[in-house]
Amino acid sequence: MQTQPVKFSEWIQGGLNLYKDNFGILFTATLIAILLSGLTLGILAGPLAVGIVSIVLRLIDKQEPKPEIGDVFSGFDRFLPSFLLFLGVGVVSFIGSAILGIVPVFGGLLGLLFAYGLGTVVMFGIFLITERKLDVVPAVTTSFETVKDYFWPFLGLYVVTCLLSSIGLILCGIGVIFTAPIMACVLGVAYRDVFGTKNVPDSDAETGPVTPGSQESGAPAPEASPEATAETPPSS
Repeated sequence: MQTQPVKFSEWIQGGLNLYKDNFGILFTATLIAILLSGLTLGILAGPLAVGIVSIVLRLIDKQEPKPEIGDVFSGFDRFLPSFLLFLGVGVVSFIGSAILGIVPVFGGLLGLLFAYGLGTVVMFGIFLITERKLDVVPAVTTSFETVKDYFWPFLGLYVVTCLLSSIGLILCGIGVIFTAPIMACVLGVAYRDVFGTKNVPDSDAETGPVTPGSQESGAPAPEASPEATAETPPSS
């Protein structure tokens, strides 16, 4: 099965256009998520992220009725897997960065690279938890299997997306509220392109990993051979 490389500029431009065209709902939903995540010390960060991802995917798919701001609270049925994903990534990132941080001279840089690498590995995890209803381990495994063959391009995409999302920190930190939704939009466009549209029942959701460009639409059934379609003479 033929694969294709990461569509770097296409996905970033698609994410930026998605945010621009739907600024009101994405900005407001993200603002609510950031505030409530902070007030709950991060406990609600996972399910609120599921809500934002759900909004993003519905906007990409142009679903009707259109998503509403209140849909940011729609992810609480995925509370446990989303909470465990955020907790696990946070703990592993903290420990790994702390250990690498003791390396003389380059410790800080190595710790930062580790955090970015970990984020790249799990970049599709929250989308798989949201749309395909996977638990945290299958979601992380599927995300890893999907990005591993194109790890460096995906790493570049993740780093640039993080930088775009955090550029608002320049404005005393307040501006990050405006730029934070960029990550969900860019990764949402990438996820939809890589995994395609989910049109199977939830019971069939835990399928194998998908590599970029490997998703296939339903192909027509092969034509029957002339011999198979020839009329069978009546038996005597």
